[in-house]
Amino acid sequence: MVLWRIANDESDAAWDQHLRAARDAVVFQSAGWAAFKAQAGWRPFRAVAQDDHGRVAAMVQFLVKRMPLGVTMAWAPGGPMWRFAEPVGEIRKEDWAGLFALLTSQMPCVLARIDSYEPESAGEPSPFGASVRRPRHRIGSGASIRFDIAGGEDAFVAGMSSKHRYYLRKGLAAPLRWEAGATDRDIAALVALHREMQTTKNLQSGALSEQTCRAMRDALGPDGMTIVTGYVDDRPVTACLTLDFADSAFYYLAATGAEGRKLSAAYAMLPRLVAALHAKGIRRLDFGGTAPDVSERAGVDHFKKGFGGEAVTYRGEWEAASLPLLAPAAGLLMKWRGITL
Repeated sequence: MVLWRIANDESDAAWDQHLRAARDAVVFQSAGWAAFKAQAGWRPFRAVAQDDHGRVAAMVQFLVKRMPLGVTMAWAPGGPMWRFAEPVGEIRKEDWAGLFALLTSQMPCVLARIDSYEPESAGEPSPFGASVRRPRHRIGSGASIRFDIAGGEDAFVAGMSSKHRYYLRKGLAAPLRWEAGATDRDIAALVALHREMQTTKNLQSGALSEQTCRAMRDALGPDGMTIVTGYVDDRPVTACLTLDFADSAFYYLAATGAEGRKLSAAYAMLPRLVAALHAKGIRRLDFGGTAPDVSERAGVDHFKKGFGGEAVTYRGEWEAASLPLLAPAAGLLMKWRGITL
């Protein structure tokens, strides 16, 4: 049996220290991510479950925000965590009910939603019990591709499809120069490419600003972001950004301009990214999600799948509401407002 307690009084450093001990720790549960989202009006609500010996058995960071009509949204991207390097026993289904009881005791009109990045097996029952249910309107697909990059760049290339290796050779033959970092120059290049991509593809949403990227970098800290950029002469032609925490990285954003597409620059960029992450001690890379049921994303998903890796389905999104009609109403509001990670 475990006992949940509010952990809002813990320092950010102490929270991240606990999080690093989790087997599948993700950046979206970190104090740095909460600091970044605070700039958009979200505040962290942290809870920890401890066993009879005081050991941490589970932990979760909700991002909390007041919505219209007095509803509070509590959103836990990447959480909760309950697999640790030193196991402390199984969390029972009834233990999760204690978490949501703790949350509703603090927020009487709340919709709580978790988005677990714990992989699930086909046909495996939910570990969360009857205290939560699947939402009607999901924010993400719950599917992604994960890479073990402990073997570095060469092992990553060996896992690529033959067609992707063909385009890789084409990219390597191009006059590309690579830079890796998270400086203002790196951010400016990425934003310029993203703006070009939006204009070329006539995309109406998802605008990116240098100010937002700098704020994200500053909140996550000097090791929390990696940007890899490919240049021809001094012109950026392709770039990608990962968010890094502990030994894992999340592929957050990428953009390639018209010149870069002609050179197959994006195919050459991914091995460079793996090399940069490996040098930082990163051992796991999440390719930032796939969308198997969205036809408009088929091209992007095909690009991602060609690099190999392991296709995974996460346990994904589950929700609990303090009032019966709150979940469907708030779900529609989330879809309308476009709440994302």
